[in-house]
Amino acid sequence: MCFRKKYKSLKEIRIDVFESHYKKREKNCARLIKYFSKYPDMFEQFDQEELKTLKAYCYISYQGSFVYRCQKIKEYLFPQIKQYVNGERELGSLESLSSVDIRRELDWLERLIYSENYPEEYGFINCLISFSELNTWRGGRIDSDEQIKNAGEIFKKGKKFVDKETVDVFQKMFDIFGKKNSSTRTGSILYKYGKYEGEIVWDKPNGQGKFTYDEGSSYEGQFKDGVRQGFGVYKYASGSRFEGQYKNDQPNGFGKMFHNDGDRFEGMYKDGVRNGHGTYYYSNGDVLEGDFYNDVSSGPFKFYVYDKKTKKIKEREEGTFRLGSLSGVVKVFVEKNGKDCLDLFRIYEDDRIKMEIKYETLRKTNRHNEFGAMRYYKDSIQPSYKPRGKCKKIIIDDKRYYYGEYTYNSDFGADIMHGFGTIYNSDGIRIEGEFEDARMLSGSIFSDKGDKVYHGQLKSLGIFNGYGVLYAGDNYVEGYFSEGTLDKTLPYVVRTDYEDGTIYEGEVFDGMYHGKGYIVNKKEGKIMELVFDNGRSNKKYRLYYKDGSYEDIEE
Repeated sequence: MCFRKKYKSLKEIRIDVFESHYKKREKNCARLIKYFSKYPDMFEQFDQEELKTLKAYCYISYQGSFVYRCQKIKEYLFPQIKQYVNGERELGSLESLSSVDIRRELDWLERLIYSENYPEEYGFINCLISFSELNTWRGGRIDSDEQIKNAGEIFKKGKKFVDKETVDVFQKMFDIFGKKNSSTRTGSILYKYGKYEGEIVWDKPNGQGKFTYDEGSSYEGQFKDGVRQGFGVYKYASGSRFEGQYKNDQPNGFGKMFHNDGDRFEGMYKDGVRNGHGTYYYSNGDVLEGDFYNDVSSGPFKFYVYDKKTKKIKEREEGTFRLGSLSGVVKVFVEKNGKDCLDLFRIYEDDRIKMEIKYETLRKTNRHNEFGAMRYYKDSIQPSYKPRGKCKKIIIDDKRYYYGEYTYNSDFGADIMHGFGTIYNSDGIRIEGEFEDARMLSGSIFSDKGDKVYHGQLKSLGIFNGYGVLYAGDNYVEGYFSEGTLDKTLPYVVRTDYEDGTIYEGEVFDGMYHGKGYIVNKKEGKIMELVFDNGRSNKKYRLYYKDGSYEDIEE
């Protein structure tokens, strides 16, 4: 005796076809196919149009003859699709063609059919897959032109194998979806975190519009596929405002940031942060112009100091930032007798001014030099590390001792180096500098002959670490050091004597002249001032003569 499963509603059939485990689903579909042909009276009570689509889905999931399956799928689904494109029915159960499982089965079926042997079946299945692509996982919504393009490529594969009626039906389907979704309309879309009003394409913000966020901020400008793209203005709830170019929902390109405290930045952005050249205008009138990297100052800069009394620029600083902090030499320019003149040099260490040197003091010994430690750190002009408080001799080990300022440390129960002092080595080398809780922050290292070997930032007792100058006779290299080694990934300055009697003094980057530099011809008494780019100089340069005069030359 055969016990048939009795279905009380189409919902129960849908559960067997769509919601059961894939192995059980195949058996369910095979059983239903058998019932459809052998016991048609079982299904007379149901909506016959909806039943046809369920029959088609059974053949899609059924693992029988693929040719027979294709024929049955077309028999049941094509009339439904034809009614839909003619406006005679809603999408309804046809939306199931876009489900993950049905789409997977259709793709698998398409791979089993050879167009040369079964052209009609192959053509129709590809047309059906194009229908599925237009709806895939989107509930009947098309998200982009790319989706239309993909569906069109699939339809192109199939339409040359099917009859004109089938081509016309599916072509009409493309016209309906394409025109409905790709045309621009004006409306609003409500999100969990705010509301959009403006131009809409593919049911997403596309074109000009305004997004108002629930927390009080807003963006008005251009959108593409639901994200900010193009020019726009973002107003923050705090009162700040950004105007500029967007890409992939983030500021990318040129933009202006107006802060609520009156400050303003104009420059380049990348992925939402300042990146590239830009200018920061402070509310007090000061101006910082330079390069930024990952939202902090990094590289060459110019800083204009504004005088509120005269309402003019009081001075201009030029130097180099290293990831947001100042270390090294900064040139200060002021106006004298109507001319822009170099006034002094400021030496920074970790954003702190360590010394200021008047340019007039240096010009007597090195008139045309624009770089270098011989000028900045010459013994006669740099402050000496003479103790200002009580001093004491502290033995470090059997080869070294310290004499200078100190403090008592309760953790050690002894006096430790703290303040200005000198470490004396048994080999004649001495280190003079500033100590903090027995750690050395900066200073100078001298050889046993009294020649300076290094001046700048230090780590521990005598290890070059930070900004400094390393000497070798009259030559030197000035830059950033890490654990005693020059960091050549950052710009640095050198002075080098060559065998032919010339001297180069200037900027270097990655082992090549890069930036401003001087070539000195000692025999002829001439100095060339050039600008280099990766080892190559431009065709313009300034030539200085013995008497101090100069001429600008262009080759």
